Amino acid sequence: MTTTVTAGDLHEKCGNLFRAYPLAWDEPACGVRSMVLMQEGAPEFFILAEFSGKGTPRFRLLPWREEGAVSIEPGAAVPVPPRMARVVTSGIPLPRDGSLFGWVSDGRVCGLLKFRVRYSREQPVPRYSPMPLAALPESRWPAWVRCGLFGTWFWEGVRAGSITDLAPLIAATPRTVFWARTRTALGSDCAAVARDVAGKGIILPAGVYAYFGPQQDGAEIPSLETLLAGPGLTDLAPRFRGA
Repeated sequence: MTTTVTAGDLHEKCGNLFRAYPLAWDEPACGVRSMVLMQEGAPEFFILAEFSGKGTPRFRLLPWREEGAVSIEPGAAVPVPPRMARVVTSGIPLPRDGSLFGWVSDGRVCGLLKFRVRYSREQPVPRYSPMPLAALPESRWPAWVRCGLFGTWFWEGVRAGSITDLAPLIAATPRTVFWARTRTALGSDCAAVARDVAGKGIILPAGVYAYFGPQQDGAEIPSLETLLAGPGLTDLAPRFRGA
């Protein structure tokens, strides 16, 4: 027997998502907080928005690039489609657009995790990019790098301290961490860290951090010196300082 889930049933769960995952939600100038939720399996994506204003917050859930938004208000008896109810109760929040995390072993960052969760013609669905340090042997990559799939492992790692938000560290060290244009040669850009950076109890080592696919395929990764001397470097500190 299928139980009908109403909008009122989901209201508290929506609030819990915003409280439990502060690294997932974004709040543009309009003051409406939102986050992207992913349903595992054949991945489906949804946007959950919170309208706080005065009094009890209201929520709105809409499928990625589809019609059929649902308003979620306390006490509302409006039935919610099963696929949308499931993503509120078991979906995984994605870190906010532009986030950059590091995975850490023995106090040193071994690779970067870059998140793009905003729609564009070039990237029609959310994506995360695992970028191991080019000097790191593939045998030391975590299993989730090779599978290339986002999952519950990410937030488990954040809670355990093996995955950490690098925004504060990068914001405090201008002219140190850069995006380098290597899309033509490798199919994706790289991150170039000019020197070791210490903070938050970890070290972000100097080096080149490249998307795992080209590294698996044996592509020649440009040296740090070549990237730092080349054109098109973007200093990431101002971007994260603004965030």
